[in-house]
Amino acid sequence: MTYFSDRELGEKERSTEEISPTVWGGIAVLLRKAISSSHLAESFPFDCPDGEGNAGVDEHNLNLAISADIPDFEVPIRSQELPDQMSILDLIEFFYQHMSDVIEVKFHGYYSHHHFSFPESYEVREEFRININRIFSRNGVAELSNG
Repeated sequence: MTYFSDRELGEKERSTEEISPTVWGGIAVLLRKAISSSHLAESFPFDCPDGEGNAGVDEHNLNLAISADIPDFEVPIRSQELPDQMSILDLIEFFYQHMSDVIEVKFHGYYSHHHFSFPESYEVREEFRININRIFSRNGVAELSNG
């Protein structure tokens, strides 16, 4: 989607590498959305207590993995505190690498959660990259490549 101002005035020049608190806030929303939508559940599974399958993201294990891979980033993800620039960029790549498409296969009424399966596709990764780059573009931050 192209915003009206971009169509009328042209896109903002992408001349900064600085991630502002506003940009971080938008990124943090996308990261939390990936968690709540279970797009990290294949890599960090929360197993249903009944043993019936994957029921979402184990945020404890996710946070342990983030801490191990990105030691300068303080978990959990908080939009109110601006992390250092390198940690933000590492976190974006961490999420990208661990995201999977998700299919709800069953609703488990007793625990009020869904069980998931994971097709061998990664469309969610491309959507994530596009959304990150949209935030960067709207705020004049240089583009990320895919990969």
